[in-house]
Amino acid sequence: MERLLRDGRVLQAVLGTSRAEIEALIPQLEAVWQQQLAQRPHRQRAVGAGAKGKLAGAERKLYFILFYLKVYPTFDLLSCFFPLHSSQCCRWVHKLLPLLEQVLGRHQVLAQAANHLPGRIQRRFSRRDRGAGGWDGAAHPTAQASQHQP
Repeated sequence: MERLLRDGRVLQAVLGTSRAEIEALIPQLEAVWQQQLAQRPHRQRAVGAGAKGKLAGAERKLYFILFYLKVYPTFDLLSCFFPLHSSQCCRWVHKLLPLLEQVLGRHQVLAQAANHLPGRIQRRFSRRDRGAGGWDGAAHPTAQASQHQP
């Protein structure tokens, strides 16, 4: 995470956006977050009181939700990159995605390719079972030898 904060090239590769765009979004997300906190009924503590969250600050919240949208990992994998349990990752996605959509003024849609990846993998491996090619020991696709009839 610290390398992501320091290196603009890595930031662009991982989150798909530049530091300038993120810097412009941080105050907007913070304002929407504070507005949401102020509207919560039945607060036990004042805003800002209590234990600090694992995603402290709008910057880390923004990195979290942008990483989720760019990479579309499972919540278990997401918990490896951020200091959260997978169940907390799910809760944070459901909290932050509507706020990001409000800031951007549009609905965020996950990449279509990510939704079809399991099917492509299944089709690729099912070809091996049908005898239309396979994988050698180095995980390279191999061609099936053709049968010539004299």
